[in-house]
Amino acid sequence: MSIASSVAVKGGRSAFFDHPDVDRLLSMLLALMAEHSVLRERLLTLERALAEAGALSPGALEAYVPEASVAADWDQERLDFIRKVLEAGSNIDELSRHPE
Repeated sequence: MSIASSVAVKGGRSAFFDHPDVDRLLSMLLALMAEHSVLRERLLTLERALAEAGALSPGALEAYVPEASVAADWDQERLDFIRKVLEAGSNIDELSRHPE
């Protein structure tokens, strides 16, 4: 597999890898990274605003220990997120056989 093949594909979009599924996976990864970056920036902004307003003391988040029910909810949210990401990638082979 060549890493940079720069082949034109349907729709005029250039491909970076020999197999279009690898390009699709890269696109998925980049979308996840962009979303993560935005959410992280918003979280840091919120933490700073709360600390500056005196509503959150330094180290409060690191010291927080959730109740068992809250931790269980977070675990379920994490599993749902992982499932959604993996399911999004599971149709890559199908997309390559039936492009839009």
